[in-house]
Amino acid sequence: MMSAHGCLASGSVAALVRQETVVLTPVLSRLLKATMAAALALCLVQPANAQQRNASFAVPYAGTLKKINDSGEIRIGYRENSPPFAFLDARRKPLGYSLDLCESR
Repeated sequence: MMSAHGCLASGSVAALVRQETVVLTPVLSRLLKATMAAALALCLVQPANAQQRNASFAVPYAGTLKKINDSGEIRIGYRENSPPFAFLDARRKPLGYSLDLCESR
């Protein structure tokens, strides 16, 4: 039913909404439970496979990662003129957040 403003009246909205209930038969209920149990089991097994120590695929380091792995050091650079991250004080000593990160262990 349309109101004077051209909108549906509130009584007609309830008539448009239909409630349906889904009734599962015992066979479908058991099938659903078995499917959910299988999905849960697969979710539990997959992380265990990902954590195996002797994986068959070992990617050798190359380039910068090889250099870091061989030396055991990471070299970090900073910009001298990026306050507050890095700047020079009155005595030309580097200061700032980036320097704090570079010096931390």
